[in-house]
Amino acid sequence: EASLNRLAFALKATGINAKGALDDMDAMASKIQETTTYQDDQVLSAATMIQTLGRLSQDGLKQATSAAVDLSAALGIDLQTAATLVGKAATGHTETFAKYGLSIQKGSTNAETFANTLTTLSRLQGAAEAQTNTYAGAVAQLKNSFGELQETTGGWVTKNPAVVSVIKEMTAVMADMKEKA
Repeated sequence: EASLNRLAFALKATGINAKGALDDMDAMASKIQETTTYQDDQVLSAATMIQTLGRLSQDGLKQATSAAVDLSAALGIDLQTAATLVGKAATGHTETFAKYGLSIQKGSTNAETFANTLTTLSRLQGAAEAQTNTYAGAVAQLKNSFGELQETTGGWVTKNPAVVSVIKEMTAVMADMKEKA
């Protein structure tokens, strides 16, 4: 929920209708979680970083986020670092890619440089999905699925008025026991 709120703020700050774009990005993040080792919250945080730095269109943000996920997997760097690299590329700053052995052709405009960045990164497409074909990748996916189950059931518990009432009663009983002790 916090990741969605941060992304909504970044989208709104860059003039994008947050509701439609947010639903679209949430669905994309869920799909990435299903097919890679990355959690949907990680993907949404990466998208927020990219949007904050790059101020992209909705489609541009989706492409950039997917590229960052594959970049992270291919280079073995954390997703936030990959998102920062991709977000900065949207404003023409591609120098840091050289540190990772990637050469990005500078365009005559920032938009052209960013298009060149996405073209270069498209060579890495599928790297994140390929990670799931390992033991560690399969375990990471299982962990993500279990985490989603906990979030779902946790949401049911925390939003259930009967559960909240029982917790309040338990708190009152404990406070009463403390006073009598």
